[in-house]
Amino acid sequence: MGELLDRGFQREILHVVANDYPSASDILATFGPQSNNSLKVNLAYLREHGLVEFNVHSNKDDQFPMPLQAVITAKGLDFLSDDGGLSAILGVVTVQFSEEQFRKLLLEKISAADGAAEDKSAIIQAIEEMPTNALNEVFSRAVDWGIEQAPEALGALQSALGL
Repeated sequence: MGELLDRGFQREILHVVANDYPSASDILATFGPQSNNSLKVNLAYLREHGLVEFNVHSNKDDQFPMPLQAVITAKGLDFLSDDGGLSAILGVVTVQFSEEQFRKLLLEKISAADGAAEDKSAIIQAIEEMPTNALNEVFSRAVDWGIEQAPEALGALQSALGL
């Protein structure tokens, strides 16, 4: 059945059901009778990914009958959208570091960095003794510095990827 999965056909199905949104699309009227299971397989695949919804009523002759109607979901509409739709806006990712995770990361990076051992030792001791509010300030400054370095980082990433 995997050989029946077809990205172009899946996109066509999504566009057809998107044109009827919010109403259901008449699948059989639109795509006609099928000589293979391609439509059924691709619809099932799109449903498993939450891009379309449909109901089927199994019968003893066919355990997986062809759906008669299908409706595109909000996730399906967002998938078709050039900008990612509301999912891109609402799908904010929050990254959190605990105080100890950040402190550990700093200590690892300082230990691995080039430099005189006595200088690194003094910095390590200062970080180990640093109160939370001071560590938060270091974190904030590190994020600001990282954002300022983004153009250089982008160039390094492109070079590493051979782009």
